[in-house]
Amino acid sequence: MQLSTPRSDARHVALGDDPILAAFLSDPGVAVSLVASDGTMVYCNPQWDRLISGAHPGHGVKMTGLRFNDVFPAAEASEFAELMRRSLEGKQPLLVRKLCGGRMFRSWLYPIDAMGRVPFDQPMVVFSIRAEMIEEPPTESLPQGAAAVEFRSGGMGPLDALSPRELEVLALLAEGLTIREIAAKLHRSEKTIDKHRTSIHTKLGVHDRVALCDIARRAGLRSWSLPGVPFQ
Repeated sequence: MQLSTPRSDARHVALGDDPILAAFLSDPGVAVSLVASDGTMVYCNPQWDRLISGAHPGHGVKMTGLRFNDVFPAAEASEFAELMRRSLEGKQPLLVRKLCGGRMFRSWLYPIDAMGRVPFDQPMVVFSIRAEMIEEPPTESLPQGAAAVEFRSGGMGPLDALSPRELEVLALLAEGLTIREIAAKLHRSEKTIDKHRTSIHTKLGVHDRVALCDIARRAGLRSWSLPGVPFQ
């Protein structure tokens, strides 16, 4: 398999001798990029291009050949660099949950020890991203040796308008709990919880519980994954 890039500083990534990696990079159901240790995206599949160029416009529709700090805000680029160092130095896969624009994404970072093999003149990390659709806590399904971390940078989109308590109530509503059950779980009165629910409806401009649940699902909100509750 020959992977190439249209940019003038392109590298040609030949993966014919690594069919597992080639198949992974070609997976049509996931956004995948092969990233050098200096943050250069040496290969990006079409799904990665669409996802990243859509979230961070202004850099063209092809990400191959660009560096993370060319595309992502400084805080995000710095955090990605930190995670890459951790993965490469520890030879450890990392599962990263990142909230972007109110939608939760699950990313895997896989370190590749391929020094000395053309064109791997430096360590590489395979990034794979898919929308968060898993119901169980990530720590319950991690392969041996991997670690799970919460991405600190990034925005919550419309959910930024909610207070921490409102986020907690929204997560529990999305899990199907009643006002009475939420009040008992949070040790608050039913009247207080109902006020939180009304405020959530007003701030999000949504007055249907099904729609609220969909917002919470897309954001990956669970009672075990609220902001400020890291699982690393």
